Amino acid sequence: MKATIGPLLHRQALCLAVLAFQIVCFCNGGEGDEHENQPEFQALCHTLRLLQTGLTVPSDQQSTEITATMKWISLARDLAVANESTLTQILEAANPQPKRKLKKLQASANLAEILADINETHAEADQEVQTLKQTLKAIKTSVETANEKFLKAVGGDNTPSEIDDEGNKYFADGRQTNLFGSGASQTKNCGGALTSYSGAENARITLISDLTCLCISGVSTDKKLCGATVTNMQASTIPWTSNPSTLATKWATLMSMCPKISGEVTTERIRMALNRVRSLIGNNVRGPTNNREKTKFTLGHNSAGATGCTGDDKQTCVNYAPLFEGTGPKDIPWIKTIDAALDKVDKRQPETQTFLTNHRLLILNKTVWQTFMRESQQQQPSPAAKPTTLRKVTDTECTKNKNNKTACAEANCKWEGTTETVGTCKPKAGAETTAAGKGENNSSGRGAPDDART
Repeated sequence: MKATIGPLLHRQALCLAVLAFQIVCFCNGGEGDEHENQPEFQALCHTLRLLQTGLTVPSDQQSTEITATMKWISLARDLAVANESTLTQILEAANPQPKRKLKKLQASANLAEILADINETHAEADQEVQTLKQTLKAIKTSVETANEKFLKAVGGDNTPSEIDDEGNKYFADGRQTNLFGSGASQTKNCGGALTSYSGAENARITLISDLTCLCISGVSTDKKLCGATVTNMQASTIPWTSNPSTLATKWATLMSMCPKISGEVTTERIRMALNRVRSLIGNNVRGPTNNREKTKFTLGHNSAGATGCTGDDKQTCVNYAPLFEGTGPKDIPWIKTIDAALDKVDKRQPETQTFLTNHRLLILNKTVWQTFMRESQQQQPSPAAKPTTLRKVTDTECTKNKNNKTACAEANCKWEGTTETVGTCKPKAGAETTAAGKGENNSSGRGAPDDART
């Protein structure tokens, strides 16, 4: 039976339609007019949103479980060293209250050793808590530091922590050096056609600088370089070294095309975003018309490879060749800042560290209370035996010793005979004997409770 080919042709048609849509999306405008830097913008936009949001800062406060367990360990230590006057106060202040009736440990031959064991256990528990505090603080600090570095990568030193889609804070007067570096210019920041690091030291100094080269700095004011809306202004009017506030409006337009992210930001998501940006270097969707070898370090559209990133039509891009060739640093400054920050993020998980510490504290709590309760039980007086009772000696007890003078006497009976073994054994008049009462058995062998809560 032949398989029907209708569904197969339908799927092929859908695939061709999607491909055609993608081609139209990037090519419906003339070269130098529309969308030529849209893939690069979307990659930088996604990276920007991740950096603005930052990693979730964990709490450095210890859990309620840790606090509660440590309170019980401390209570055992305090009771062990308490005197008569403070014992009652300690018990009354205890919260929650112990369910067992606890008494002060009395002086004994091994009391000093017991107290030393309890103090040692308490000290070990306290060290566990202090170590956890330091660990949680280190984890939190590493994340906070990384988030600060992310903001520096976005807009240089002192970049506002609030997401600024309007641009009024990012491009406030006085921030031009933070954003674009010292002595900034179209060539120094966007790279021009240079291959020497000298003269292009600001290339890729911040993510905002790169977005300015890609989407804002152009030859006219009517280009849709990074999306469906005009975002550019003439390169000659870019305030590289003066009040940058005129860029705020263009920035707001760009951000209106930059989707917000959802979900938690992780180090892995940021690294993936950076790798996406790297993959687009030298791989613009339109490609160069000549001198392709001169575009291998270019992000964005560089039609004439030898012309470089001047901001002219078809030349709105960032040229990183000065960074990777000659005496350049062989890295991209703002990406290097992010990579270094990610490498220093503490990989330990706060939840795991807290769980492990609490597990160890529970063991120490059991140990300290077993020590306390065992010593407390050993110091209790043995239960008194019941008083002895008197009873009369019976004929039977005497008769069974009729052939033994010694046994007869020991049974408190009267011996009448001719030899040690021949005679009679009778009860004495008024003779009585004692019977021991049964005392309470306290040697059941049961172990001490884990602590005073049970």
